Formats: sequence, C-alpha cells, structure tokens
Amino acid sequence: MGKIVRFDKSRRRRTSKWTRAQDYGGPPRPPRKDGGGPGWLGALRPLFFLVLLCAAWVLYENPELVGAPDLLATEPEVVDASWTRCGPGRGQHCVIDGDTFKIGAAKFRIMSVDAPEVDARCPAEKQAAETATQGLQDWLNAGAFTMQGRWDEPTDRYGRGLRELYRTSNGSRQWLGDALVEQGLVRRYYGGTRQSWCATD
Repeated sequence: MGKIVRFDKSRRRRTSKWTRAQDYGGPPRPPRKDGGGPGWLGALRPLFFLVLLCAAWVLYENPELVGAPDLLATEPEVVDASWTRCGPGRGQHCVIDGDTFKIGAAKFRIMSVDAPEVDARCPAEKQAAETATQGLQDWLNAGAFTMQGRWDEPTDRYGRGLRELYRTSNGSRQWLGDALVEQGLVRRYYGGTRQSWCATD
C-alpha cells in the first residue's frame, strides 16, 4: 500500500492553482504537445487563407492566365474545320496570330500563353510572330479538336473569348498550349510583365 500523505492546508492557501500531483509525491503531468498555445501553424492560418483568397481573386479577374478546372468549365465543343489566315474574303475559321483565332465574327484567345505580336517592335519579333501564327494554323488544321471555356464566359481586355483547346489521344488530353510551348512558338504566361521577343531588349 502506498504512503499516505496528509493534506497540507497551508499549501492550498498559498496558491490559487489546484494542488498538483507532484506536490504529494505523485508523477508530474506530462507537458502539452501543442505547447499550451495555438503554435506558429495556428498563428499563420489567417495569413494562409488571406493568400488563398487573393490568389483566387487574381485568377478570377485575369482568367486568361489559367484555364478553368472541369468543375467550372463549359460544355466541350468539338470543332472540325479548315483554317486560313484572317483577312478580306477569308473563310469562317481563320487565324489572326500565334494565340488568337476567329470563328465567324467571334475572336478567341488561347489561355496561359503569350505569343509574339504581329505588330512587331523589331524584325526578330516579326519573324517569330509569323512562325507562331503558322504553327497555330497547322495545329488547328491537323484534325478535329475540343474547345472549352469557363462557365461565366470571361473575355480579356480586348473582348476576346478565352478558350483552351485539346485533342484526346489514348485517353489523355494533348493541350494546344503545351504543343506550342514545346515547339518554342509561344511562352507560358501567368501574369506580370511580358518578356520581350526582341533579342536586343
């Protein structure tokens, strides 16, 4: 049988805390694993949600940067047509530059890429723009593809509809943007200052 220790009333009067087991020979209480407070992870939680909210707002206000997930995407639209360069007397489906095309009167821009401008600032960009435009035309003419946007039908600052294009092969999607980037015709673009296509800049 363990040793009986008489309760010390004076000890109870000297402290406003409950009597501890170790004061009477018992084992001490193990320390709390969380350190007794919210910890640094808990303190950073509001900042994490703020960053997440800001990122969501940026992507919503700049939808051309990143395509929509399937949950927010429009119904897939299959397009199978013959594509020409845009100009007077051209067909219903035509290509404007390396990231823009037309279907009838509607203009569309490919999401998350940056192509050299046809209205170039230097000969190097002018040549790159021609190559990128031809590359886009070749991809579109290679066969039927699927086009998707976002459910709220966003447009960029020029009024162009924003779309992602892909073909499905062996159960996987082959994205137009990836193909053009791999060929060096366009660059990935996720916001900020666009890199110049002029070698001297």
